[in-house]
Amino acid sequence: TMKPPFTDPRCDMIDPKVQRHGDVALLTFNLVNYGKLAGAPEHVLARWNSTEVYSRIGGTWKIIHSHWSFIQPELRQPGS
Repeated sequence: TMKPPFTDPRCDMIDPKVQRHGDVALLTFNLVNYGKLAGAPEHVLARWNSTEVYSRIGGTWKIIHSHWSFIQPELRQPGS
């Protein structure tokens, strides 16, 4: 069995927004993953932008599309 290189994983969903249009809904949010590496204190492992599209099918909301991308770091201004 392979163990992940980190322990105590957790995540925070930040700034979720839902837009509903009839039987279709769009959820956007940022996700931050945390964990401990090699016994060190908890730190951020990854930051994500997320978009999920839901459709009401037979009275039940189901994810029909999901997209995840890493949040790009802020770029420094030249000379700063």
